[in-house]
Amino acid sequence: MRPKQLHIRNIEEYQELLQALEFDGKHIENLTKETIEKIDHMLDDDNDLFNQTNLSVIQTLARESVVNVPTLVDNKINNDNNPIDKSHLVIKSNEQLEILIERVKYEIFLFMENAEKIRTLIDLNVMYKNNIDYEIQYLWKNELVQMQGQISSNQMDILIYYKDRSEIGINILKQPRISDYWEQLIEIDEDFFFKLRIILYNLRLYNLQLYHIVYCWIYFSNKII
Repeated sequence: MRPKQLHIRNIEEYQELLQALEFDGKHIENLTKETIEKIDHMLDDDNDLFNQTNLSVIQTLARESVVNVPTLVDNKINNDNNPIDKSHLVIKSNEQLEILIERVKYEIFLFMENAEKIRTLIDLNVMYKNNIDYEIQYLWKNELVQMQGQISSNQMDILIYYKDRSEIGINILKQPRISDYWEQLIEIDEDFFFKLRIILYNLRLYNLQLYHIVYCWIYFSNKII
């Protein structure tokens, strides 16, 4: 069944808002192109972010995540002769992986924000006045919703990584002599490195789709798409 067409009453009252949203749409066109180029660069083998060399660094840091830290007394390390001086194990985060996570989280935020702005344009029926068929807009909106859902799932992957790594860390602290726990820490960091690459590939594809929607809206609004 054909979805009902949206109608905005007293469109003059919304003119300032509509102009601002249309400006956002044209800005997003340029922003998505820049984002695609940036993600391509991040995934390039010559770049030091997501290549094999950086994976080796992440593996090394994972092996060094479990460290001995001296006990502090009054914010000072106890002397060796002090009988109460003890060391305890601490699980450090993988610093190199944290850098990659922050980069990916920023790209996730940027995409979600831009996709939401375009959805707002569709909801307010701004595109329809450019003679674009409503059914096409409806399909675009569904496409945006699906992409946002997948990216939200990727955000959960980041939270799950921290949760799983914490649980492995707890096992190491409880039973540090079991080397399999230490190996699990290395494996989970390696695995998440590749998951971050997949998330970036998804973001690249979704930005291409977002660019296509905005490009068609701006340049082919009076033609059959």
